[in-house]
Amino acid sequence: CTPDDYVADMRQTAEKLHVPFVDAGQIFREKIDDIVAGKIYPVELEFYKNLYGVEAMTRDWRLYVTTDGCHPNRVGHSLIADALAVAVTSTFGR
Repeated sequence: CTPDDYVADMRQTAEKLHVPFVDAGQIFREKIDDIVAGKIYPVELEFYKNLYGVEAMTRDWRLYVTTDGCHPNRVGHSLIADALAVAVTSTFGR
């Protein structure tokens, strides 16, 4: 839910500081098909299907990765953590 210009500023700042940048919104959009198909985080997917209902999730894909269309849920936080782990280890080593 972060405005594109704000994301661009964060990306630019990360580049200037030579630190990793992870765009959660981009990751969510890239991974949504695998989440919906149950290929990743299937246990969490079932939790949210029971919580929101499949119809609500179908109407708003963001419920697969957020609690309210903006703030990450368990799936969203897991995706962010996975991406941060890759970004940090690839940048700074293990």
